[in-house]
This record gives sequence, structure tokens and C-alpha cells, in this order.
Amino acid sequence: MARHTRFLWAVLPLALMAGCQSAGKTGAQAMKPKVKPGASALAGTHAKNSETKPLPPAESLALAIKVGQQLEAQGHLREAAAQYDRALAIDPNRPKLIHHLAVVHDRMGEYKSARELYAKAKALKPANSEIDIDVAFSHYLSGEYDESIRLGKELVGAHPGQVRAWNNLGLALAQKGELEAAREAFGHGASPSQSECNLAFVLLSRGDFDKAADCYRKALELEPGMAAARAGLDKIRDSKSREVMAAQANP
Repeated sequence: MARHTRFLWAVLPLALMAGCQSAGKTGAQAMKPKVKPGASALAGTHAKNSETKPLPPAESLALAIKVGQQLEAQGHLREAAAQYDRALAIDPNRPKLIHHLAVVHDRMGEYKSARELYAKAKALKPANSEIDIDVAFSHYLSGEYDESIRLGKELVGAHPGQVRAWNNLGLALAQKGELEAAREAFGHGASPSQSECNLAFVLLSRGDFDKAADCYRKALELEPGMAAARAGLDKIRDSKSREVMAAQANP
């Protein structure tokens, strides 16, 4: 995974894991079945299992999605992806779920798999621009900034009201060092002070602390009470925080 990508997932803001636990008695008493003399310890087990019926497909699909969401919320992306795959094995024509699974693969750094899934989702729902936005961002995450910029410009040309597309374009432009163009892109969906914080975020991911500090200072000039900018400056000034950020930018 590209260096900035690890940093990105570490700072971007993102229900419980499914499981079961036996209740009641514990230890040897709970483990030993009560067996009548001459009877088999397995007596009744087969009968009980034979009565268990598989869930209907619709319920199995819903359960797989629910468990996947719970696992994903806890950060267990690989296991969540397996549950989403299980759901799609039951119903493969669910573009929203395919799209979401692609995002999960992006988060795992598996860009080739992600883009194959984006293509499947797009084939099922061609008019969905959100898929195109995530494809452009996938190229950003993998460090393919030129392609991300190309796709981003196409997107904002066709959908000028798509704030997320403008923001992603700004990120890619900033990574290429085109800071003024990035400011303009960020400005389509953020205030001038927030645009400076966005630029600082990218500069931090590159290890350019001095320029990032300049952006935070400019944000504070524009909005003196901006907590995010002040916190960013404090982190840069703190030697330990700076060492951590430098390690993330230059592993």
C-alpha cells in the first residue's frame, strides 16, 4: 500500500462482532451428557440435528449482510468481506452491496479486486456516479494520482454539484503539488479555512510539516477559533507526535 494510504486510513473518521457463547453450567458437569445405562452418548444428537433446517435464502442473505456490517464496524475487514461474498453468492445482482464490497477491498489495499467489483456494480447500475467517484478515489489510494485527477475532472465536469468528487480531486492535485488547483477544488465543498486544513492533511501525509503548518496558520487567520487547525499545529509542534507522523509518511 502506498505510504500516504496507510496515513489516510489512520486519520480518516470511519455492531458488535457476531458470536455465541453457551450459558448455564460450566466445567465437567456441563460438558458430560446425562446418559442412561446402556444408552449411547450420541443418542438423540442425530435426531436433534436432523430437525435443524437451513434458513431460507432471503434470511441467509440478510444474516450474512448483518454479520458483515458488524464485523466491518469492528475493523475485521477480511471477515466482513467473506460475509458479503456469502451474501452475493445467494443474490449476485445487488449493485449496492457489490459497490460496498469494493470499498472494503480498497480499505484493505486490494485495488485490483476493488476495481473489478466497481466494474460489476457499474454494469448493474450505470447511472450511479457514486461508483465513479469511488473508482477515482481508488486510484488516489493506490498512488495513481494522474489517473485519479483525470477521472476526477471528468466527474466534476459531468456532475459539478458532487462535493465528494471535488474533494477527492483536491486530494490528488495536492499530492501532485498543485496546491492552488487543490485549494480551488476543495473550495467547491468546503470553507476557505477547511480547504487549508485539507491541504495540511495531504502535506502531513507527505511529511511536509513546514508547509502543513503554514496551511494551519492560514486557516486560523481565516477562522481564529478553528479547533482542527489549532490541534494540527499543536501536533506538528509536539516532537513525539511529529515523530509518529514522520514514521507514517516515511515507513
